[in-house]
Amino acid sequence: DGNVHNARLIILASIYQQTGFLFGVLNINDRATINYQEAIKISEIVDDKVGLTDITMNFGEFCLRANKLDSAFMLEKMALQYSNISGLKVLQGFMMRVIGQVYLQKGKLDSAKTYLLNAAKASQIQNNLADEADTYIPLSELYKINNQFDSSLHYAKKSLEIYKKVRVPAGINKAYSAISAAYELQGKSDSAFAYLRIAKTFSDSLSKAEIQKIYQFQNIDFNYKEALQEEQKQQGRRANRLKIYGLVSCLGLISIFSLFLFRNNRQKQKANSQLQ
Repeated sequence: DGNVHNARLIILASIYQQTGFLFGVLNINDRATINYQEAIKISEIVDDKVGLTDITMNFGEFCLRANKLDSAFMLEKMALQYSNISGLKVLQGFMMRVIGQVYLQKGKLDSAKTYLLNAAKASQIQNNLADEADTYIPLSELYKINNQFDSSLHYAKKSLEIYKKVRVPAGINKAYSAISAAYELQGKSDSAFAYLRIAKTFSDSLSKAEIQKIYQFQNIDFNYKEALQEEQKQQGRRANRLKIYGLVSCLGLISIFSLFLFRNNRQKQKANSQLQ
């Protein structure tokens, strides 16, 4: 709408959200929460419904991973409302999947099944393959809990098929583990072991990659903090220099004023002496 100030605030909210997401992935939960909350606050100021859809959705999933189930449920419900207002419906499968996972973790299996099946359908309609695959993993878990091992295996294999198509290594690893668990429950130990071994290989390689990335991030964060501390030291030095300059200037003025008074006093004494 041509409002430059609002445009900058929208960008700022997006930066806070992405920073929150980053800290959430690294399990630095307090900093993740602060950044997500700041993103919501700014988006509410400018009434950015699209931004609020995205922020509450991602914040909700973060809360799910942090085991803050009530917060996750509330945020995803808000995200669904915002998405209906903003028209950003492509990620509604994501939102329903998180709500389904909340119900699953709370042991409310009927509600979990309803939301997860609707989530998968919504992602299919939007051709959102990654979110569709993400939904099949908790569905596989749900059917495993219900002792429906064939259905559990079916959804685990569907998730693997899609994850390979969209090339999501972490998803592929989860899918292999889910398939292994389903075969184990069916009493097919050889198949279970085979998939478990593949999952272990994936897990090891992912762990190494994650450790390297976390190490790199910590270096960036450390360098940033170090630069910030150096800047603060320099500001302190500049402030001290200014104080010294101010003090020297004051002393200089006092000296000039004292000299003026001294000369003035001498002249008065000389004049008095001549008068006497």
